[in-house]
Amino acid sequence: MAGRWLTIKEASQVLGTSERTIRRHIKEGQFKSKLKNHRRLVLVDMTMDHGQDHVSVEESQPESGLVEQLRSENQYLRSQVETLQRQVEASQKEISESRERSDTLILNLQRQLEQSERMLESAEMKRDRRGWWSRLWKRKVE
Repeated sequence: MAGRWLTIKEASQVLGTSERTIRRHIKEGQFKSKLKNHRRLVLVDMTMDHGQDHVSVEESQPESGLVEQLRSENQYLRSQVETLQRQVEASQKEISESRERSDTLILNLQRQLEQSERMLESAEMKRDRRGWWSRLWKRKVE
């Protein structure tokens, strides 16, 4: 392990976190520490990624390489966003068309229902208006 002994303050700056977090990591056993001249020192492994966003200049790519990498990632993410936007627009169009079709079907069904109701009313009006007794004896009452 290529590590350096740093004060808690230095370790927090290098790792891009708070001193309180460093103390908590020491307590949890994630970092080794020792007391030297009444100061708490922390062994920080400079080769490991400790989940920080901070990258020191000595360990990073040259700035132009990093900028180029970020541009490339930015371009990739933009293309992903554009693809997702097109998918959303297509889905919204499909939903709109489906709603129009369902509205048309509902309207047609309502018309058919109204027509059926009118036919039923007409048939009921034409129905034999004789009483049940007359129908039973098949006599025609005028």
